[in-house]
Amino acid sequence: MPDPKPQQRINKLHSQLSDLESYVADLEGFISDPVCLVGTNHIITDVNQSFAEVVDQDQSDIVGQTLGELFAETDVPRGLLDKPESVTKTRKRKLHLKDDIDTLPVTVRSQPWRDSTDNLRGFLIRLTPSSEASGSERKTETASDIPVPEPDADGQINTITDTKALLDHVKEQQMRTQSVIYNIADGLLFVNPDQTIEMANPSALNMLGMQSGDILGKKLADLHNNKLLEHLHQMIKEADEADEEVERKEMTIGTETYFQVTTVHVGKDDGTAQRIIILHDITEKRKIEEMKLEFASVAAHQMRTPLSSIRWSFEILSKKLENEELMQAVQRGYKSTQQVLEVVDELLNVDRLEEGQSGYSFEPIDIVSVLTDAIDSEKESQRVIDQPEVNFDKPVDDIPKVRGDSTKLKIVFKNLLENALKYTDSDKQVNIHVNIKMTSGYGGDVILVSVEDQGIGIPEDERDKIFSKFYRADNATDTETEGTGVGLFITKQIVEAHKGKIWFESKQGEGTTFYVQLPIASDN
Repeated sequence: MPDPKPQQRINKLHSQLSDLESYVADLEGFISDPVCLVGTNHIITDVNQSFAEVVDQDQSDIVGQTLGELFAETDVPRGLLDKPESVTKTRKRKLHLKDDIDTLPVTVRSQPWRDSTDNLRGFLIRLTPSSEASGSERKTETASDIPVPEPDADGQINTITDTKALLDHVKEQQMRTQSVIYNIADGLLFVNPDQTIEMANPSALNMLGMQSGDILGKKLADLHNNKLLEHLHQMIKEADEADEEVERKEMTIGTETYFQVTTVHVGKDDGTAQRIIILHDITEKRKIEEMKLEFASVAAHQMRTPLSSIRWSFEILSKKLENEELMQAVQRGYKSTQQVLEVVDELLNVDRLEEGQSGYSFEPIDIVSVLTDAIDSEKESQRVIDQPEVNFDKPVDDIPKVRGDSTKLKIVFKNLLENALKYTDSDKQVNIHVNIKMTSGYGGDVILVSVEDQGIGIPEDERDKIFSKFYRADNATDTETEGTGVGLFITKQIVEAHKGKIWFESKQGEGTTFYVQLPIASDN
């Protein structure tokens, strides 16, 4: 009867390897840096999703190519992959990725990847691109590719050989993971279920301004002297309470540092759950946005008064003209001027919100009156141009007042109405409803407003970006070329300042319904 212990040990190693590889695949998927592994023969053996996005190829197509095939230069290995025996630190070189039309400049960083006996196994390559591309799927080796050894005819297993092979493979996977973690620009923190910090990579320590001994083995709740860690503690607490698998937020530390933070829920075999925190420094991106916004704000201030005069002139002309051809020209002029004025107003609103100049004056207000004002404002354009009909289903009974700033909430509903009218054909309609949403106690009841259009809808793969600043969906750009992409960003900022919520339901080609939920004033 063969001894079952060697087989059990090998099966356990196989299971651990499977867990490790699954963990590596999950981790690579959330790393925003484009990274790949290259063998000593310069052939690419693995890439993450970000790398495939920058290269603009399927991951399965990239694996198996030589690194040189991706770049326009003919001497790619020089300074990156040559003379690895003398390399002790990361090397970098500026190259150009091949493209169907042009080339994309990138900075390529190379780090030798060695095993536990210091033998060279390959290179970790990281790209710093100057632009972004579209992505694809990832291909990684799986544990199923590694056979579980079977007993021979006598029921015996070559325990030493088979176990050593699996151990070597496990070590290789561990070293690969470690190499990726310790060389990426994003900060990584591994937090246990009791919020004890288990691991922090060099980038995370640099972002935190701390040494590993200051945080490893300590709980987030006990690290009160670091603002970023305090924010992370609160974010993880909220994510756990909401049972969120993945949570993303932007955080501001002080006045000049900005982070995009992602927490990823990783389950363990014992039923507990670890959190991986990914810190992505977006300070430079925010500074560029601020520069663009400052320029746009100055231009918007200078443009608003003359544009208002032009629009007023077109409106006067429309009342006096009888010639159909001239009337159509006036309508086109009015519409174009109105569109530019909307852009100007949106830019000014963003500027005020960003600079903190847009203070709020909260008081009990009648939401029906605010909606009526916003609708009447939009209907003014119907005197000159054709627009979809707006159907406001007013409540029959009086409804409680909401706690809000009437001026700011008018901006919210004006933005939602403008979008609904802009992307809906004039022979269709936009429907508005107001309801009371009951919760456990009257003090927690809310008013729910819905703005429903019959327009182009929002593509499913773009819905998570729809409230981002300066973002417009592709089908919106195709339908209406004018626009800044800041209207919904402003709307979300105002609604959240009212401690409300905003969300939407959409079907492409059929329409979209936006929902705004606002708390009822406590003195109703």
